Order: sequence, then structure tokens, then C-alpha cells
Amino acid sequence: MRRRTWALVRMIDVCFSHRISLPNMLSDNDYDTELPHNLHDEDFGPDTKVLPPSRPISDPTRISFMIYKVKLCLQLSTILQITGRVKNQVHYDEILRLDARLRETRAEIPPHLKLQPLDGSKDPLPLIMARFNIDILYLKIMCLLHRKYVPRARNNPKYAHSRRSAIEASLDTLRHLATIYKESQPGGVLSSARWYFSTVATKDFLLPAMLIALDLHFDNVAQKTDGKKDLGHAHFWTRKQREEMIEHLELTKDIEKGLADTSMEALKAANTLEIMLDKIKNAEKETSTGPLPESDVKIEQRPEHMTVTALSIPLDGVMHSQTSGFDPLQNSVGVTYGEPDPGLGITNAGLHVSTGFNYDSSMDSLPV
Repeated sequence: MRRRTWALVRMIDVCFSHRISLPNMLSDNDYDTELPHNLHDEDFGPDTKVLPPSRPISDPTRISFMIYKVKLCLQLSTILQITGRVKNQVHYDEILRLDARLRETRAEIPPHLKLQPLDGSKDPLPLIMARFNIDILYLKIMCLLHRKYVPRARNNPKYAHSRRSAIEASLDTLRHLATIYKESQPGGVLSSARWYFSTVATKDFLLPAMLIALDLHFDNVAQKTDGKKDLGHAHFWTRKQREEMIEHLELTKDIEKGLADTSMEALKAANTLEIMLDKIKNAEKETSTGPLPESDVKIEQRPEHMTVTALSIPLDGVMHSQTSGFDPLQNSVGVTYGEPDPGLGITNAGLHVSTGFNYDSSMDSLPV
């Protein structure tokens, strides 16, 4: 139990520190406590003298969800410390090493915690939410790891991997938002837990939306300013890929606008995306209607708009899916579950399993 408690403390430290844009207080050198073992609660007790060996990670238990969320949060801590340096910035090879390590962690996620198609799904609701939580967190970390190098990729192909990774992760995140929104409607798989949609929609999707919007915008600017000097970055994405990005940005904007009456974050996100989409669409028309005036393609920075521009919103909001639509040439290197209690709130929703598996969705409310 001490390991479980310490794992929760570490996760809270990382999540809340990141939320307020401050370094976390604990580092890996401050403790030697290992992660919790993958055990059922009945495998040990107050009189246990020697902790039993961990069950295979593929065995669903009450703690398996937390184990993998903590693993991702610890990597998030390392990534934030490295990418947030002002002096002695790390070599790009270290970024690639962290990228590989993060992908390995995702590949090790046990089958019962990996995303599954929702069509005809009979899995319990909290388990489905656990799967989305883990994958959205992974994608967010991928965005945070590579976002600093996305602009550099425009002038140096060395960083092209970061641009692809960040934008593909961002697009997959917006696909998750579209799926969660659809399934939260009456008759959907998540309709009885609409609070879950409202929670994640206002805190996990602004960063990926802005990464995509800014990448599209500056592609258009580059295409206009570079003209015949094509440096290669203006055609980094195919037209089909750009259309898909715009489509998901439009849907994200509409979803955020629907939440604007109850969330200031959603209002800012909707207004920001609306401004960016207008500029992206206007620039897209240049190919058929001729160049727009220079003032029309600049990011609006007049004082009355500064509260809703992309530059005024902090980018603190992260599965390369097989259906991502991206050209592969661009890519780099039996449990019986109980019914969830519909009356449970955000901080107390559990997935109770006859074999002892429990998804503790109190972890969902952590602001990562």
C-alpha cells in the first residue's frame, strides 16, 4: 500500500505542477520506491511479511490502470524537465531516445487497457474510459516532447520526425475527441457518463488543435512568401491530409463552442480556433483566387483580440492509429466486469470486476 500511495503522490506532483507550468518538486533521484506490483487486493494484507511476486502485467487487476498511468506520468516529468531547459539544452538525439522509450511504453500496455473498436463493444463503461485516458495521455506527452521542434522542421529536415510525430499525435487526439463526443450523445456507448466528455473536452484538446492549426497556417504563409523558391516545407502534407486536419479542427471548434456557456477554457478554445480556421481557409483560396492582401494572412494581434489569439492561450493541453490517413512513407523510424454505478462522480467512479480488477477514475480528474 505504501508503493501505491507513493505512486499517487508522484503522479499528483507531476500533473499539478505541469498544470500551473512549474517544475515538479520530486525527481527520480529523491526516492528509491518501486512501482506497485500488479496484485489483487486479496493477494496481500496487514500481516503480510514478504510481498508476493507481481502477477503478469497482462492480468487485469485493480491497480493495473494506475501502474501504466504512473509510468506515463514519470516519463512526462522527465520530458518536461528536458524540454523546459533554458541553459544546456539537450541534443536532439536525446529527444529521439525519449521518443523511442515512450513508444515502447505504449507497446507494453496490456491488451485489456488498449483501445478497442466501440462498435458492438460489451466492455464496461469505466474500462472504456480508462483506455481513452491512457491513450490521450500518451498522445499528449508525444506532443509535448516534439512541439518545440515543429517550427525547426520547416528549415531543417533533421527535425522532420518531430513534425510528423507531433501532428500525427495531435490528429489522433482530435479523432478521440470526435469519437468521445459522438458516443456521449443519447444512445452512444458513453451516453451515461457525459460528464466524462465535458471533463476531457476542456483540458486535453487545445494543445493538439493549436499545433495543427499553426502548422497549417505557417505552411500557407511559407507557400505565399517563398513562392517559387519552394523550400519543401510548403508541401510537407498532402492535400488530403490537410483537408482532414481542417475537418477535425472544424469539428473541435464546434464541440468547444457547444461547451462555451459553461467553460471559459472552451470559450477561448472555440474563439481561437475560429480565428485560425478563417485565416487557414482564406489562405487556401489563394490557389484559385490569387494572393490575399498581406494584412489578411497575418495572425491578428490587435489588443481587442489578444485574449483569444493562439499566442495568448498557453499550450498546456497529448496512438498513431492505423487509420490515420498519413502516407506510411512519411513515418519514421476473459474477465467478467460489473456494471458501473451511474451515480458516481468524477472523483469516485470505479470499475469493479469479479476477478478483482478496478479502474479508479479518480485518476481521470488529475489535470494532465
